Amino acid sequence: MAPVSDCSANFQRNRPSSHRSPRWLMPVVVALLIFGIGLRFTHLDKKVYWYDEVSTSLSVSGNSELDIVQDFANLSKPVSPAVLQTYQQFKPGSTGQDTIQRLINENPHHPPLYYLLGRQWAKLFGLTPGTLRGLAAVISLGSLPLAYWLCQELFSMPTVSWMAVALMAISPLHLAYAQEARQYSLLITLVLGSSAAFLWAMRCSRDDAGQLRSPLKVLSLKSLSWGLYSLLLILGFYTQLFFGLVALAHGMYGLIRWAGWVYLPGDPVAPESSESHPPGGRWGYITASAIALLAFTPWLWVIFREFKNADRLTTWTKEYAPTRIGMAKIWLHNLSLNFFDQGLEQFSQNLIPAYLAFALLVLYGIYHLGRKAPTASTLFILTLMGSTALPLFLPDLILGGRRTIMPRYLLPFYLGVQITVAYLLGSKIAVMGQQAKSKAWTITTGVLLGAGVLSCGVYSQADVWWTKAFNIDNVAVAEIIHRSDRPLVINNGPVPFAISQTYHLKPETGVLLEPYCTNCQQDSEGRGELNIPDLSDEVTAQFSNRFLLNSYSSEDWKAQLADWSGGTAKLRYKGRVSQLWELLP
Repeated sequence: MAPVSDCSANFQRNRPSSHRSPRWLMPVVVALLIFGIGLRFTHLDKKVYWYDEVSTSLSVSGNSELDIVQDFANLSKPVSPAVLQTYQQFKPGSTGQDTIQRLINENPHHPPLYYLLGRQWAKLFGLTPGTLRGLAAVISLGSLPLAYWLCQELFSMPTVSWMAVALMAISPLHLAYAQEARQYSLLITLVLGSSAAFLWAMRCSRDDAGQLRSPLKVLSLKSLSWGLYSLLLILGFYTQLFFGLVALAHGMYGLIRWAGWVYLPGDPVAPESSESHPPGGRWGYITASAIALLAFTPWLWVIFREFKNADRLTTWTKEYAPTRIGMAKIWLHNLSLNFFDQGLEQFSQNLIPAYLAFALLVLYGIYHLGRKAPTASTLFILTLMGSTALPLFLPDLILGGRRTIMPRYLLPFYLGVQITVAYLLGSKIAVMGQQAKSKAWTITTGVLLGAGVLSCGVYSQADVWWTKAFNIDNVAVAEIIHRSDRPLVINNGPVPFAISQTYHLKPETGVLLEPYCTNCQQDSEGRGELNIPDLSDEVTAQFSNRFLLNSYSSEDWKAQLADWSGGTAKLRYKGRVSQLWELLP
């Protein structure tokens, strides 16, 4: 009879005796944790508060783009930047229901959990860019112990688990999203937590192990573990719709395990045993998943009811796609972001050797994972990576689009990459009796960790980063505008784009906003077209210079500007996204 596996037992018994953590590992991990955690709370208000984050503040505050469109529809006089920023503060008399209603009307593809958390957080600490980013930073701390737990469930090797924590602590990708006032740090935390809870629940479902009582003395550990998994599924569904792909990965992995095709070393059976049987947990998984889906039904109804609007709001992912070669370059660059990041560029010719080195490291890590790790652990990681990447990769490749060039849409995939590399490095440096190889991999680990520390250090001092996509030119534009004593800025961009720019303008700057929005369903005549209002002599006399700021200027827009009868327009700045024109009499 195969021994029964106790789900509360220490995993160390499954770790090969030839493996041990090197003495230098723990001091390095502690130092990197202190460094990484400290940077998460450094200069939270320094980076550009960009389009998506402005949209977060609108939702949290109970305001909407439609509010701004209606308020500015008939306004022909300039206002100060502070007036626009009042829409980033709590709407008088608003409640959490206003936050939910704003999402239903203008962002139905965004479930409400993060925004409701942000609302409660802002009530305690204030509604500013720094405080909202502070919430994301606090949430990101949960990913560190959960990464350790998941790796222990997968490999039962502390060296690997601590390596994963170290890599995540100083990962420039994780640092960037830990300081983003969006739901991404919450998504990362829930992907790690739900995955670890799922594996733990399967382990607790083995034969009699699940009959052990939890510390609560009420539920069995099996019931408690599946209950925790169900709760994390619910939180994940209400955080981001793409979390459904993570749940799909769990289901696919479970089906393969329950079919008896793959076993973990700790399974209480062996395939060649006449008494063997697949691990338990089928009904626990079915019950947990059913409860989670039932709990998510209200928002599924919202998505069904608002599907046309949600589809309209995501059409940009299918447009303006790079060439196939351009896509390949960006994919190669993004693969390195877990470990190294140079800043604004999506791809640098000078760094091709570095990109290739990181890609080869990841590919060798996958090869090493397949050869040395438990088969079921390899299966779990590859299923997580494949189930979350292929549904986005294939449409981009076949139909065209740019879903996969956005790292935020592939965060579970990049987590799988990071765990794969952690297993490679951790298992290599822990091997005894092969000192030369162990030393070589120790040096490789040092280089990789050094690249992460350097990248995070540069990031912490920068004003803008690639994550600020739509408003990446804010600082450069503001520097030109500030050369004027009394500038007037006519903003032809959408509402969140315009509000983002106001964070960089002097208080005495005048702002004229074109009243149209991208998220609300109101049809605005002339949306995105040239809009230079006629100003009275009294208003014109108040300003020394007039500037026109636009985003992603179309050829039609430029033609309209060339035909403008009010004078001439001189291009002052052409950035990655924005164009700044000075209007001359």
